[in-house]
Amino acid sequence: MSNVGRRWRSALRWGLCASVVGCGTDAASSGAESPPADADVPSPAVPDTDPPDAGTPPTTYQSLHVTGAAGALEAVRDALPAHPRVVFDGAAPAGSAPVVVEVDPACAACFSLTVTSTGVTLRGGAPLGLAAGLTELVEHVGFAVPHPLGPLLAPEGSFALAPAEVRREEPAIRLRGLHLHTLHPIEALDAFWLPGATQLERARRINRWTAANGGNFVEWVALGDIQLDPARHAAWVTHTQAVIADAHARGLKVGLGIQLFGQSNLQRAFDLIDDPDEASLTRAEQIGAALDLITPVSGLDFDVYNLSFGEFIGADPELFVDSVNLAYTELQARAPAAQMVTTIHVGDHEDLRVTYRGEEMLYYFLAQFADPAVVPWVHTVMFYNLYDPAGGAYHHVEFDEHRAFIEERLADGRPVGYFPETAYWIAFDDSVPQFLPVYVTSRLLDLDRLAPQGALDAHVLFSTGWEWGYWLHDRAALRATFRGGGPQVHLTEAYGDPVVGAALATFGEAQRGELILRFAAPYTAGRDIYIDAGDMGGIIAAPDRLSLAEVAGAPAADRTAFEDTILAALRALVEAARTALRATGACPDVPSTPDVDLAALRACLDAPAPADPRRRELRDGLLIDVLRPLFVDATYRAALARAGGSDPAPQVALADAALVLAQAVVEARHAALWDAESPWLTTRWPNPTIYPYGFLFQPHSLCHWRRERNQLTRLLEGRAPADPNCAL
Repeated sequence: MSNVGRRWRSALRWGLCASVVGCGTDAASSGAESPPADADVPSPAVPDTDPPDAGTPPTTYQSLHVTGAAGALEAVRDALPAHPRVVFDGAAPAGSAPVVVEVDPACAACFSLTVTSTGVTLRGGAPLGLAAGLTELVEHVGFAVPHPLGPLLAPEGSFALAPAEVRREEPAIRLRGLHLHTLHPIEALDAFWLPGATQLERARRINRWTAANGGNFVEWVALGDIQLDPARHAAWVTHTQAVIADAHARGLKVGLGIQLFGQSNLQRAFDLIDDPDEASLTRAEQIGAALDLITPVSGLDFDVYNLSFGEFIGADPELFVDSVNLAYTELQARAPAAQMVTTIHVGDHEDLRVTYRGEEMLYYFLAQFADPAVVPWVHTVMFYNLYDPAGGAYHHVEFDEHRAFIEERLADGRPVGYFPETAYWIAFDDSVPQFLPVYVTSRLLDLDRLAPQGALDAHVLFSTGWEWGYWLHDRAALRATFRGGGPQVHLTEAYGDPVVGAALATFGEAQRGELILRFAAPYTAGRDIYIDAGDMGGIIAAPDRLSLAEVAGAPAADRTAFEDTILAALRALVEAARTALRATGACPDVPSTPDVDLAALRACLDAPAPADPRRRELRDGLLIDVLRPLFVDATYRAALARAGGSDPAPQVALADAALVLAQAVVEARHAALWDAESPWLTTRWPNPTIYPYGFLFQPHSLCHWRRERNQLTRLLEGRAPADPNCAL
């Protein structure tokens, strides 16, 4: 069978399997889709809330005045972005509500919050418990702390203190936080890797936001530039010492991502072994020299070193296990108090299947045979989860091996971490762009199903950028690891509106249904030159899809099947996004006509922007979520029309109109970024990653969309300009 034939069979199997019998663990065993992540009734956002006395009008306030003993005030003074309506110590401003803060020495992250109509008492562990408790208090009265680099948003006018009793116990998960993937040109690259006073302040703000949302850990990835330039290393050490000191003062543990083998280093990461066969230096000597740069030898006291093994390229199993143990031994000699963890990546390629001790396994699972003190963290990619189909991502039908590994270790009481993503970036989600609450759905689904089996040692989010609503993914998952709760709870809290929370929870579940369970994700994602080249070589990262030419050249029965599965899923996504636009109030006047009214969408975009930046971003994100599947659907229907002998022009015109409007939406969004201090996010700029631009550079021009439009022109007219590569 030809390669195209195999891909057709694979693509139609995904679509037909989803529409007829279901795929993945739950579907395959029961013939039904997995239940939604919110199948259980979520716990209320603020439990045990007492209603105010109906006979007494509530007292209203203009600000919060926070007082307490010195240790308590020190713990909360910098727990929030500065705002004139949250005042610490000193004389009470007129019209301020009193907030008394007390330290509970018996716990680290727990807190209790007592709110009456006349004042507040916050008691908790210092500093983590008090930071999370103060954040919950200000949100209770109408403030908001959304984006890590955004401001504290205040309620309009005065506010009342709605009586409440809240108690948050110590979380079951020991380590909860963010892995900031600074191998990519995201906000955190500027903050955590590039020295400077402005960058340090940005790192402090991200540390603060992590603690405010119940996290106790922040990690970023080391790049190789500090191994090449002593002056660069010295400046980086000074910057990093300040970042670590700030994190530790907030009660956060700090980690650094490093890579073991240079041969697997595809993205300029900091690696420990350049060449395992190097004659002049043993592996132990290479490892030691590298560790000297990032441990107390250079004055750095990281708490965790996350050892990863690259992608797509393996090593001899014995060499792998021995090298991990060497790295641990050398680390212990330099930083005996530090922990080493390892990343169990994905990639079910034939050349990554190995046999070790008589057992066949995925190469990355060799990490389990290292020293027992080295804790494995199980990775999954994109918005896929442990329990649904993986749609072919990294060649995986599902992440069943990864799920089984976690569950077995939980059952045995052995430490294990879970290391899922809240953005994939490269040609997949925020770089298209797409607004994807399904990330919240999947991350909380995993937590919900793993919790009854035992406590994870760590739950760390692989984070790649926060614009286009991606702060929402980290916020919800961080808070869920701290105190549980389903998507509707956390989405409601994020926007301060139960109507929006319910609508977005429904929308996230709809995205799960169409993108994951019906396998439409490869079609709403983009493709760049590297993905196409990898596909030709059999290296698959993002799930594969059929090209326009392959669909147009297929037999009539296959074209019909494609229309009934993939294109039906795309149309369902369009309708789900339109419904969310109306239900959230982002565009309440968008009609529910069978055909999408682009003029109504344009009118919504051109209307005065909401004052609340969360609502403005929500409007833009939902608009793009209508237009992206609409555009893709139109391009494929144009190809099908040509193949069937009908006129493709109406579908071409629809695709072009959707593209024009999508560009206007992107321009509106990028004119109102949360991180307005970083104009390089949408431009080219020199940096130490392999990507010479910010992570919003490709969506800024809608590169992936225009590449697809060129491919349609080539199919229909036999000519087109050269495709943009969308990668270089």
